[in-house]
Parts: sequence; structure tokens; C-alpha cells
Amino acid sequence: MILVSTILLIFAAVSAVSNFLVLLSYKYEKKLHSNFVILIVNQAVADFIVSIIPMTLYTVNILVGYREAKVSRPDWS
Repeated sequence: MILVSTILLIFAAVSAVSNFLVLLSYKYEKKLHSNFVILIVNQAVADFIVSIIPMTLYTVNILVGYREAKVSRPDWS
């Protein structure tokens, strides 16, 4: 599970960085200001948000679930 979580974190980081570069290129390159590129920027914003929040939380959820499964808890019943 740790390997899977590491791979997911790498994918999230690469996705966030690449979408951030798309946003920076749109901001600084005036030739890209067209209607079609606005659709690309919209998709980059959505992908950036997804790579930052849900992908990271899902990875943490996998790690926490993995650690809780290894801890033996007393049976109080």
C-alpha cells in the first residue's frame, strides 16, 4: 500500500505542476488569449484543484487505513 500511495502522490504532484504551468503560460503569453484556449485553461483549473485536494486526501486515506489495519486494537466486547 505504501508503494501505491507513493505512486499516487507522484501523479498528484506531476498533475499539479503541469496544470500550474498551463495557467502560468496563459497568464504570461498574450498570444494564447482566445476562446478555445479558455476551455483549456478551464480544464487546467479543474485538474489543478482535483490534483491538490481530492487526490492528496485519497492518498492519505489509503495510508491511514493501512496503518490502522496493522494496529491491533483490544476487543472490549
